Amino acid sequence: MITIKQLATELGVTKQAVYNRIIRDPLKSVLTDLGCEPQRSENGTIILSEKCAETIRNLYKKKYYGPDNVSTGNWDGKKRDKNKMATSDELKILLMQVNNLQTMMSNIANVKMLQEALCQKKNEITNLSNMITTLREIADIKDAKLYKLYEKYSEAVSRIKIMQAQIKALTKQLALQEPGLQDTPNSDDF
Repeated sequence: MITIKQLATELGVTKQAVYNRIIRDPLKSVLTDLGCEPQRSENGTIILSEKCAETIRNLYKKKYYGPDNVSTGNWDGKKRDKNKMATSDELKILLMQVNNLQTMMSNIANVKMLQEALCQKKNEITNLSNMITTLREIADIKDAKLYKLYEKYSEAVSRIKIMQAQIKALTKQLALQEPGLQDTPNSDDF
């Protein structure tokens, strides 16, 4: 039996690094499949069987470099070997990251286009607002002119009514003075 601390010292990494590898997949699944899961002692120390420790050593030997990228012992440390091909899972992750980056770039481009469109719409709204103000001013001027025309029209109608009344009165006076004028049509008949 060996503790995580002893194994970490042997591998040249921290015990936290070994612990993190043990509790996460894929190493956790491998250890479970082999039936050599880590055990806790009475004082809380994590203890590994020799079979479990050997499995971890072999995995570190295959996949990782030492802390300073220097080979320590018979294993290859923390980083993936540069000559080793990436696994399909690593490629899938990289492709997902590339797709996510492309989506983000596309979204950024869309945001820029939307900002430009929004700026154009703001300019159009400003222009339309200025046109509305101008049209209101024109309408106010036209209303004032129309009101003056209405006053003149009302005054003209009043004068016409007065003149019609005067014509009627004169027609009656003439009719009384000259009896032959009664047969002439009345101005109201028109």
